[in-house]
Amino acid sequence: MAGINRSGDLANPQKSLPLGTLSAIGATSLVYLTCLVLFGATFDNLFARDRWGDSVFRRHVAITTIAWPHMNVFFIGAVLAAVGAATQALVGAPRILQAVAQGAGITGLAPFARTSARGGPLRALMLTAVICLVMILMVENRMGIIGIRMGINLSTSSLWIIVSTCFLVSYGAVNLASLSQSYRKTYRCKYHHWTMSFMGLVLCMTIMFMVSWLHALVVMGV
Repeated sequence: MAGINRSGDLANPQKSLPLGTLSAIGATSLVYLTCLVLFGATFDNLFARDRWGDSVFRRHVAITTIAWPHMNVFFIGAVLAAVGAATQALVGAPRILQAVAQGAGITGLAPFARTSARGGPLRALMLTAVICLVMILMVENRMGIIGIRMGINLSTSSLWIIVSTCFLVSYGAVNLASLSQSYRKTYRCKYHHWTMSFMGLVLCMTIMFMVSWLHALVVMGV
C-alpha cells in the first residue's frame, strides 16, 4: 500500500502502481520463503515441531538461538524494521487524510486539507502523529499520564486487534472502491477483473470477524 498511498506524486500511476506493487509482493515473498527454508534447515528438528515453544527458554525469541554474532542482532533489526514501518506509515497516512479532507466534504476535516508552503500535508501529519502517540501511551504498563487519567488499560493484545481491524477495513475499502468502479465504462485496467475485488472484499471482512467480531462491528459502525 506504500505506493498507492503516494499515488498522487507519481507521474504515471496506472503504469507504476501495478509494476511496483507486484514487484514488491514478489520480492518480499521470495525473502519470506528463503527465510522459511533457512530456518527449517538450521533449527533443530524437535524445535521445528514445537508448537508452543517449550523447547526454548521463555526469555528468548526463537531466532535469537541462531543469531550471529550475538543474539541482540535480532532485536536491533526488529527495532530498525519497526522504525522503518512507522516512518512509512507517517508518510502515507497524512496524504490519505488530506485527500479525504479535500474530497469527502466531511465536517471538521477542512483544516487538514491545506498544505504547507512546501506542498506537504503538515496539519494532517501532526494529527496522525498525535493519534499514534496517544495509542502508544495507552499500552499496558506504559500508559503514562494520559492512560491513567482516562482510566484506559489497553493491553498489547488489544492493540494489535485494533490495528489489524483498521488495516483490514482499509484494504476492504480499497477493494470495494475498485469493485464499484469496475462497472463504469471509463474504468479500464489491464490486470483487473471485478471478481478479484469482490474476493478481496469478502476475504478482508471474513478475517476481520475472525479476529474479533466485536471490534469489527465497532469499526464498521464508525
